[in-house]
Amino acid sequence: MMLLDAVNETGISRGFNGSGTLTSVTWMIVLGIIISWFFIFYHKKVIGDFINALFEAGADSEENAKTLTEIGQERNVSAVNKYSKSATLQKLVICDAVDADPKSGRLKIDENTKFYIDELNRDRLKSMYNPKGNSMIFMLVGAVILAVIAILIGVFA
Repeated sequence: MMLLDAVNETGISRGFNGSGTLTSVTWMIVLGIIISWFFIFYHKKVIGDFINALFEAGADSEENAKTLTEIGQERNVSAVNKYSKSATLQKLVICDAVDADPKSGRLKIDENTKFYIDELNRDRLKSMYNPKGNSMIFMLVGAVILAVIAILIGVFA
């Protein structure tokens, strides 16, 4: 009983609007989920554009490897930065860059670096970066549904 009194005295049990911690916790979870959805969407969109450009250009072997300019991704700096530091992405998408920055360990990618997707990784990359799964509308509808659920929890808490 003493712990409950201490909690009530400090006001810890009150949320943003004084309705209780359940409402606050619910809103924090909802906001965390929505923010993570935006990060996932951004990641799939940026890297997905790079991957899909390689697929469309037919970069499926070392002989058919393409530069960023050839696939229209020379301005996709985010994808290049992600590729240069992601060991997983470097295993799935092959490039001919061999030099790495000694301080950061990142690959040095320039306008002459060529990329291709090995046949073994095609299906995995297609499932990971499926352009049909990148709909902003579904994400926004999901965010609205989560917000409604949070509001209902706040009303009935």
